[in-house]
Amino acid sequence: GAGTDAVGRAFSGLAVMIDNPVFNKANGYLIFHNSQSNPKSLRLYEIKNGVPGASPIDNIVPSASDPQGGDVFQVEIASDAQGHKFTVTINGALDGILRDSERLQGNLSELYAGVQINGNTSNAVDDFFATTAADLVEPDEITDLKFLSATSSTATLEFTATGDDGKIGAASRYDVRYSTGPINGSNFNSANPANITKAPNVAGTKEQVTVSGLDGGVEYFFAIKVLDEVGNASKLSNVVSGATALLATKKDDFNRTGPSLGKDWAAGPDMKIVSNTVQNTGNGLQAAVLKTRRNAQEVSIMWGPEVNGDGARAGGVLLMASDSIANPSGYLIKRLFRNNREEVALYNIVDGTLGDEIDAGPSLLQATPDDSSIITVIYDIQDGFNAFNIFVDGQIDRILSDTQKRQSGKYAGFMLEAGGPANAIEYFSLAAPIKPAAKLSKISGDNQVGQVNQALPEPLVVKLLDDDNNPVVGKPVNFEVTPAGNATVDVPPAADGGIRAEAEAGTVQAPMEIRNDAEASRGKYVLYPNISGPDASVKLKFKITKAGDYYIWTRSRKNVLPSGEWFVKVDGGPQFTYLVFDGEVRNFWDWDRMKNVSQGTDTFTFSAGEHTVEFIAKRVDTWLDKILVITNPNFVPNGLEDPGFTTDGEGFSSAQIVFGATAGQITVSASHASLAPVSFKANASGGPATGMQLTSGNNQSGAAGQALAQPFVITVRDAANNVVAGQKVSWVLTAGDGILSNYTSTTGIDGKASATLTLGVSQAVNKVEARSLKQDGSALGSPIVFTANATSGLPKNLGLVSGNNQTAAVRANVPNDVVVRVTDAGSNAVARVPLEINVLRGGGAVAAEANVGNRGFESTTNGSFPSNWDAENSAGASEAKTSTNAPHGGARSLEINSGRTAEVGVSQAIDYAANTNYVLSFWAKVMSGTAR
Repeated sequence: GAGTDAVGRAFSGLAVMIDNPVFNKANGYLIFHNSQSNPKSLRLYEIKNGVPGASPIDNIVPSASDPQGGDVFQVEIASDAQGHKFTVTINGALDGILRDSERLQGNLSELYAGVQINGNTSNAVDDFFATTAADLVEPDEITDLKFLSATSSTATLEFTATGDDGKIGAASRYDVRYSTGPINGSNFNSANPANITKAPNVAGTKEQVTVSGLDGGVEYFFAIKVLDEVGNASKLSNVVSGATALLATKKDDFNRTGPSLGKDWAAGPDMKIVSNTVQNTGNGLQAAVLKTRRNAQEVSIMWGPEVNGDGARAGGVLLMASDSIANPSGYLIKRLFRNNREEVALYNIVDGTLGDEIDAGPSLLQATPDDSSIITVIYDIQDGFNAFNIFVDGQIDRILSDTQKRQSGKYAGFMLEAGGPANAIEYFSLAAPIKPAAKLSKISGDNQVGQVNQALPEPLVVKLLDDDNNPVVGKPVNFEVTPAGNATVDVPPAADGGIRAEAEAGTVQAPMEIRNDAEASRGKYVLYPNISGPDASVKLKFKITKAGDYYIWTRSRKNVLPSGEWFVKVDGGPQFTYLVFDGEVRNFWDWDRMKNVSQGTDTFTFSAGEHTVEFIAKRVDTWLDKILVITNPNFVPNGLEDPGFTTDGEGFSSAQIVFGATAGQITVSASHASLAPVSFKANASGGPATGMQLTSGNNQSGAAGQALAQPFVITVRDAANNVVAGQKVSWVLTAGDGILSNYTSTTGIDGKASATLTLGVSQAVNKVEARSLKQDGSALGSPIVFTANATSGLPKNLGLVSGNNQTAAVRANVPNDVVVRVTDAGSNAVARVPLEINVLRGGGAVAAEANVGNRGFESTTNGSFPSNWDAENSAGASEAKTSTNAPHGGARSLEINSGRTAEVGVSQAIDYAANTNYVLSFWAKVMSGTAR
């Protein structure tokens, strides 16, 4: 009223939802705007028997100015499952919304309303009005909708909240729609509804909603209608559009045994896989960093099935890590509970240790992440700051930033405190921008040796990377062999089981030509040119892994009449006519299922193994790009149908090389678009060895004790006279006392094996045999015999130098060594001549030889295990015994003879004096088997 003062207005209010019109029996609610309290307040009290309660049910700071004389104080009442809602306005401007979630009063079907005024104040109410009329006022439409940001699967929109009635109050919900085409009033209801559960704020509040479930790299249109509690809808908002990010996602669900996280991760010593989750099984905060991806835009973790609120605060997302190591620097985003609320904080990480808190603030959702909650962080890196948008289960929770840009690392991961399953990570994902390929790298398979008509042992593997060193996925890599006829590239199987083969990769018989065309698969095709000449053909090989009925498609083109035709032979069988496109002209590349015209059939039965299809020229200017062999009768190929050399999820592409019948070296070039290609070398060896040839080095001569000028060289060949690589060859000295540089060797790619002889010093004639075995264990022909002669430097004279006629006590060493000298015919000293210095009488012993017990096996009865020797692998007397067979000196030798797999023999421990040179000599004869 006009005569009121501030105190009177502060203690006058509306009584609503009253159950009895008798004032001292009335139960309901009192609502008033108290301008005299500090701070000012808008209050809701429960009334019982006409008396307000001692404490308010709800008490908020009012939004409107204090009421003045002549102002209209209004309460709009609504009830729903969340309780009673009282929207208070002053002169139509929102003052606040009060709630009673307990619905303490106002639950009868018949209710009243009135005023309640405190006595002894200057108060007056001029007018009172109450209505039960339905809500006919719709919310105002949103006019400032803005596309704020996007991830690969979400879009965030921003706008200003309108109200429940026009611009008054708070609406009930938002109906957000999206589509890949423009949205208007007529197609709004047919657009995709977004699952937005956020409750609207009061009019004038800045709002953000996040639309999830979108596809990456797609432009979407967005529009909103605002609805009140009775379903009144606003007009359509302004329509906005924006594109989601095109990202490649790497996800690790840790669904493996562990305990290590694996080669893709750098992790602390106690970060282990336990029950398909990652847990910190030790102490302190530890990190795990993904090594295979860099420069992420989005990083997510999912908490494990037993995580609770405390566990979700005991770890977080590691961002912009400095390196792929277990103790990097970077940022950590984690949750806190402080100030009696959920908060999100950004920390600085230095060398794996938690550093300063950079930024923090309350969670916008005020929900505690727990089991299966997904925490996603989206980078927003600008010149003046590093910012991070944090989402919980797809809804924005907080934006944190670092204005000092402390970190700039390229890696990401997560950090955990010790907590077992209570803070375990169930999966980690990282999304990085899909960028053009920048580099093709050779990974493995270079310099292999294989056999003619066989595949190389290992595939050739390359990796396609972008300029962040992230893998480029799903891109074709071309492998080409030079010389083309010496090997083929075995097409890897496609997911649909189809076999795809390029026409130009087949065996092309002139005058059939290979030509270039930008629209052909891999830029090349074959055709029979418009010339007169002999028959021409192209033969394609392919491998069937599962026997059955197949269909053969060709990617063909026929620009002008007459129609395109081929003669075709499958596996060299009867020739039939193939009428391309059933005789139609198609001046563009298209797929056509091959038919046998005479039989009217289009199925071909193949067994598992190698097969061929040969296209023989019948009509000129019929273009052939590639073929597709597949079992699915309903499959219709489309486009280029790349043959399968596409990069996988880690950017790898591989090819299996199958050699032809010609031995020698090939080069395989792997390429992608205009990037620098990488080159592999491979060598085809012959088939199974069938013989050896003496190549060089026989009948040499030289000085005794010196290496020959040239090695002994043999060549191993197969039945087709191809050289054979990898064949083991043994070199055996059968005459003389020379020394070989090696006693076994393996043939190289040229089929050659070699050994160099240093001539002996005691015999003029030296003989060496080269021996080898076939695959079945039999001898590879007769040994190859090399002869070499020592023409000078042989020992001629043995003379006493010193040490004769010495005297010493019994069992004592004589004072000086006995010294002799060996010379050749020219009185030149000869080194390395083995000498035996024997005591002829008196019972003494030469010191060096005395260390070996029973060195000549003489002091043992014939046919017995030798005394002074130990048995190796429990050799018995039947396996190691003295014998009179072929002794080098004396009467006996040691005979080793065993059929056991284990190697048997004899041994003994020998004491050697320090700083003394010794020569160990033994004489052996190998009758069969191998001596070691």
